Amino acid sequence: MNDIESALVKHISEHPGVHHNELVRALEITPDKLQRVSQKLREDGIVIINDFHGKTHYFPSDCDPWMQEIIALLRRETSREILLYLLEERRSYPAEMAEEIGVARSTLEWHLDRLIDARLIDKLHDGRQVVLILTEKGRVRKGIEQIDSSISALDV
Repeated sequence: MNDIESALVKHISEHPGVHHNELVRALEITPDKLQRVSQKLREDGIVIINDFHGKTHYFPSDCDPWMQEIIALLRRETSREILLYLLEERRSYPAEMAEEIGVARSTLEWHLDRLIDARLIDKLHDGRQVVLILTEKGRVRKGIEQIDSSISALDV
């Protein structure tokens, strides 16, 4: 394995789910070079490359497919904030959450749709209002640990 391949594998192992553009910046290589090197590593079964919601993410070869999607969602700041908020609060109304994390309702809904599709959040009805609840606390905590050990979701 050459120096660039080694650096790429090391970075992906240390930062599972890293975005394509983040790798380009971190390794200071061109997008074309990253694409060529990563395709070779993918063909050799050393890394996994997957697209989630319009972004290309890179994972170590032993990363579980379902965890890949969770990690990819956690790499998005707003999705991560939603999940951390629900870990802490246990449940929330969408308007309350949008205000608390500082995003427009339309932005919140875009992220909620992806989190619901991934079966991480459910929308329940409380009378006429919708309540958001986290459905996969353990997997979310595990995903947070994998992307950033400095986030202490286990204390929540």
